[in-house]
Amino acid sequence: MTQQMHSPILVLADQAGSRLTSLARQAVTLAASLTSGDVVALSVASVPDTAALAELGATRVLHADLGAAGHSSVVASDAVIAALGTDSYGLVLASSDYRGREIAGRVAALTEAGVVSGASSVSFDGGVLQVGKSALGGTWSMGIVLEGQTPIVGISSGVIDEAPVASPASLTPEPL
Repeated sequence: MTQQMHSPILVLADQAGSRLTSLARQAVTLAASLTSGDVVALSVASVPDTAALAELGATRVLHADLGAAGHSSVVASDAVIAALGTDSYGLVLASSDYRGREIAGRVAALTEAGVVSGASSVSFDGGVLQVGKSALGGTWSMGIVLEGQTPIVGISSGVIDEAPVASPASLTPEPL
């Protein structure tokens, strides 16, 4: 039986220019499907794409205007760590591209959290967070159960179809 977690989920909402990346859009959609709590988007862009974030289910936006330094994985990971201090998150979602993997790895190392990248599925069943991965060109799959401290999961492209929520929140970025 599929359940939803009650804890908020933090999503690194990367942008390409003024728009959310495709993987960030999928991450927000996935977060909205996994929790009955807040979906908190962290934006390090100069101007967060609040319209897209609201449409996809974000209920809060934390904004770290890092300027050009936001392109650095080290600087962006420091923003994720700062964001983790704002609430008791049940999960952090990021893109499983080169940038997302660098950020997730550094955050995990500095916070002693578990990290899984390349997730092909994420679910919360029976009170347990479960992550699916495939290997060897999709010929082999595995399930990973994540417990303990706030886990960080990097999602692969296509993990979920983007889907607008029925009642988008009105979002005002909160400075981080």
